[in-house]
Amino acid sequence: MSTLQVDNLSVRYGKHQVLNQLNFGPVKAGQLIGVIGRNGAGKSTLLKAMTGLVPHQGKVSLNQQPLALLGDPQRSSQLAYLPQTLPQPSTLTAYEMVYSSFRAVAANVPRTQIEASLEAVFKQLGIHHLALRRLDQLSGGQRQMVGLAQVLTRQPQLLLLDEPTSALDLHWQLNVLQTVTQTLKQRQHIGLIAIHDINLALRFCDQLMVLADGKVLAMGNSREVLTSDLLRQAYGVEARIETCSQGRPIVLCDSADMGEHAAW
Repeated sequence: MSTLQVDNLSVRYGKHQVLNQLNFGPVKAGQLIGVIGRNGAGKSTLLKAMTGLVPHQGKVSLNQQPLALLGDPQRSSQLAYLPQTLPQPSTLTAYEMVYSSFRAVAANVPRTQIEASLEAVFKQLGIHHLALRRLDQLSGGQRQMVGLAQVLTRQPQLLLLDEPTSALDLHWQLNVLQTVTQTLKQRQHIGLIAIHDINLALRFCDQLMVLADGKVLAMGNSREVLTSDLLRQAYGVEARIETCSQGRPIVLCDSADMGEHAAW
């Protein structure tokens, strides 16, 4: 049963304070947290700091153990991070790339166990047909799916995804989020996903974290945290939260404030 706690997390790029003593948690096992906010709010920086890819202050604890105190092999076995950048085209097949990346962080895992994990994830994502195709023959969306397979195969306790649906069509967006939520609940692990599509976040995320000015503006149950006032404050838009015919909340945006809130 995984738990996640973040305390006083701060990141500065030169003179620019991107995250300022950000706190949240404990996040309980099986949950997917949607990290939303306008461009430059710090979504990607939050995930990179939690992974240890950017210098930061504060503490990120997984199962009450600070991640900064773990060695690289142990950290790699407990968390996995999927960046915005797509896997680069190469002559490797999709299967070879996912296998080699798993082997790089889990050298002691038996080959049969890796192969079984790859088989299960490729099947779950519906990308068996891509397994033996070279990366330089795949579209951006297909490479994004292979990148997701790369992190899911490792079965991390903490999964950090930076806009994993940005290059995908509607079918694959739903496929990815369904797979991620099901996987987290089955394994009782935790995921954070930086995402721009608020309606997808509302549908699939257990909680939403709204970032603004380097801090958590609001965080809570996905169906309860969003209000018209909050969307105005976070995004500078006039919006409504309605209910669709199936009882799901949806955000409808009416206009954007082109004044002071428009500046990045």
